[in-house]
Amino acid sequence: MGKVPEFKDSEEEARYWDKESIVDHLDELEPVDHVEVREPLVHTLSIRLTVEDMEQLRELGKRRGLGITTMARTLVRQGLQNPEVMALLDQDVRAALAKLAEQVKMPGLLVLQQSQLDALADLVKDKLAGTPVERGAMTNQAEVGEQPAAAARA
Repeated sequence: MGKVPEFKDSEEEARYWDKESIVDHLDELEPVDHVEVREPLVHTLSIRLTVEDMEQLRELGKRRGLGITTMARTLVRQGLQNPEVMALLDQDVRAALAKLAEQVKMPGLLVLQQSQLDALADLVKDKLAGTPVERGAMTNQAEVGEQPAAAARA
């Protein structure tokens, strides 16, 4: 049998192996020292895209030899690792702090009650996890007898 050729993309490689058997190429195989097993993908996300975005995603994947879902997953991972994307999350947290400072009528100094501190911690955790945050989760209403838990510069 001939040597395994170089492939332009994964689709071309898939067509090749649909017709060929690995048994015919055993003499070309080399031992490996390490095999990395990735965490299985278990969550599904359904999103709506414009026709233009879908075509752009398909074309980008095609140029990289990737299917459309793999290309979309790659772009999501890259976005989440991008400091500019993370900075957008930080802006949401700063906005929540500014809103609280305005509510207690002390711009620049923020005294948080325990419920507000907990809500802020939940906001940060939810933003990092990508979970939607309930509107009105941050309020300036103190529970009876509650003491301020933290002070910060906004």
